[in-house]
Amino acid sequence: MRYFIAAAEHLNFTKAAQFCYITQTAMSVAIAKMEKEVGATLFNRSNKKMELTAAGKLFYEQVTKIVRSYDEAICRVQDIDQRSVKQLTILFPHIAEANLFEPIINRFLEKYPEIKINVSIKDPTRFQSYISKNSNTLAICWESGSLSPEETDCIVITSYLENIFMGKRHPLANHEKITAEEINKETFAWLSPKDYPEEYDKMRKSWQTVGIAPEKIVFHNTEGELFGAILYQHEITSMPSFYAKIVPDRFVSMPINTDNPILTPILGYYKKNHMTSVIKSFLEEAQSLL
Repeated sequence: MRYFIAAAEHLNFTKAAQFCYITQTAMSVAIAKMEKEVGATLFNRSNKKMELTAAGKLFYEQVTKIVRSYDEAICRVQDIDQRSVKQLTILFPHIAEANLFEPIINRFLEKYPEIKINVSIKDPTRFQSYISKNSNTLAICWESGSLSPEETDCIVITSYLENIFMGKRHPLANHEKITAEEINKETFAWLSPKDYPEEYDKMRKSWQTVGIAPEKIVFHNTEGELFGAILYQHEITSMPSFYAKIVPDRFVSMPINTDNPILTPILGYYKKNHMTSVIKSFLEEAQSLL
């Protein structure tokens, strides 16, 4: 049923297979088998596009209710089973976010010693897979297009100003603030958007609201490459202001001189309709301390 739901939502067997971490052949076989069991054609397939048939739309509505009810039942059983050890898995996209939450995690463990916390740094494109497998899994990151609103809920934990970061040897490093005009003349460093196209598009739109449109943007494959370019090639980048507490003192964090500052929300993502008591307690603790 989950394979069918993925195919119905992506309307592309290749993308659905990637989402489910199976081959396209396996996805096609699974859908064909389901159509045989149902006794109806669920998809109209053509060279131009694929779409649900009337039977497929009805089946999708019913199946999603069944899967959602099943997941919710599992969550509630797990949540009330006091005989098992409570665990919370927290996923972060980078070590920076994990460092930011370290004092919160320590405070939470002091308050709830019976709960075991597992912290893991994962590729955000894999968050959905981990969340769907465990009700007590929480992904903490920026707004992510790789997490489906049909499969996850989220809550804003806090928001940070988006600042400009540069090396201390940069000609503008002694400024208190930096203007959009100054930013646009600089070489702007950014992580490659190939894995996060939606996040990159949202950031570009945020920049445009304050007049930021860098003439030259250089993409880097890793954070190490990006920070190296900032230090040694005088490139600049934008990051949430909390990074100033984490990056070495060879970098300078500078607010953007604008009346409409860019705010970057830090969100907590969890399984759809599965706000367990453990997740709720941790989010409340985080919101009170940040």
